[in-house]
Amino acid sequence: MEEEDIKALKRASESQAEKAAKKQKSDVEVAKLNKHLQIMSNDEDDVYTKATPLARKVPVADYEIYTENNKPY
Repeated sequence: MEEEDIKALKRASESQAEKAAKKQKSDVEVAKLNKHLQIMSNDEDDVYTKATPLARKVPVADYEIYTENNKPY
């Protein structure tokens, strides 16, 4: 119970000005970190895999419908 009471008092005692100052400080830190952030493309690390298709579609060159016992096949 003591720990929860301490946290509740700490939250209540923190003023709006302190909250705003803390947020502004974190915004400044984020801006500094974003300056150093760069996206680098890595074109040398291309990976090629030999893939086999799951199903093969065979092109039909010439086909004929034939009937067997009055059923077309």
